[in-house]
Amino acid sequence: MCSAKLLVIKTMDFNFKRNSAFKDLIKAKETEIMKRTFNSFQETNEFKVFHNALLTYLNSRERQDIKALLITKEHVKNIIPNFYPKLQSALDSDIGIQYNSLILDSNMDIVEHEMISQKSDSNEARKLYAELSKDYLVFLLLPKKVIKYFIDGDDFGDSIFFTIDDYISYDEKMPIQRINELFIEYRQNLTMRNTYCKFFISKSHLKSLRADMKDNLDEKKFIEKYKHLLQNKPEDIFREDLRLFLSGKLKANFLAKELILENFKRLDIVMLDESGNDFYLIEVKWVGTSIHGDGKKIGTSYDELDITPAAIKQSVSYINQLSAERKNIKIAYLAVFDAREDQSQRDTGFDINEDILDAKDRKFFNQFRKIDDFKVKNFHPN
Repeated sequence: MCSAKLLVIKTMDFNFKRNSAFKDLIKAKETEIMKRTFNSFQETNEFKVFHNALLTYLNSRERQDIKALLITKEHVKNIIPNFYPKLQSALDSDIGIQYNSLILDSNMDIVEHEMISQKSDSNEARKLYAELSKDYLVFLLLPKKVIKYFIDGDDFGDSIFFTIDDYISYDEKMPIQRINELFIEYRQNLTMRNTYCKFFISKSHLKSLRADMKDNLDEKKFIEKYKHLLQNKPEDIFREDLRLFLSGKLKANFLAKELILENFKRLDIVMLDESGNDFYLIEVKWVGTSIHGDGKKIGTSYDELDITPAAIKQSVSYINQLSAERKNIKIAYLAVFDAREDQSQRDTGFDINEDILDAKDRKFFNQFRKIDDFKVKNFHPN
């Protein structure tokens, strides 16, 4: 029997530009319906009985592995009467437990078995099972009592996992409804040197900047004075760092690129919950001072007045726009990275309320959340 290469399917690359989540959901359902139409064997009574027997078995056992069962259509059509006890016995046998790939016949005997090596290429795994399913029905028995199956080159079922490592990794992630806990964890992450150093210009750059600016300050004092100076266009760095952190912790689908609204406004971090229907948005801003694009002088500075009310009004207006485009937006967050020299200043969203909004946006204020500022400090310049 062929050896398999298994892995979780790569993160979906969503593009909802000028489109709605509902349309994509309908399209997915249409695809599923079309596959079921052409693969009518799964609508037969024999298939349903065998599939239900596998579900019964999974519900009666506590399993944490992934097992592939192969059986031909002909054998499914001719399964012996009252086959479940023999199926159960086969799967509970030493071979059934120890090997992760089994071929069954109509008598529910294991006629071939193999220990599949689980590799790390989901496309190759999908191709392999699709190819095997041209000769066999391929059932993947998965943790959480889930079955994924392949028929005539097509796959069916809800799971996206093909290895235990990927399953465990995903299972340890939090549902998006617990994102506030991750914001707390991220604050701690920002105090780690390998995190915060990427936001600020390096010590060597500060030394060359001192020469470019012809500053008379002692080198050590100059570095201390300007160690809070951010990289050019720091918003991009902040956004990608937050996105990377959350994507490794959340059970959510992250759009690979910024979402573009119909009015061509770009949103920073857009997430879909596990259902693929509900949108969550994070708009990223910063306060502090950045280096100029040429690297030889001080660049842009933003302060609290650039956040309240401007950034807050902008974020809430995005909720309005998404709603107008019939996207089911749940919550929009505003994340502000505070790299100001004086870190004792009050939060940039202090004492906000719906009165600062345009009248047309006020009814969406209840879906807006201002995250307490993410304080970023260059404790030890590299």
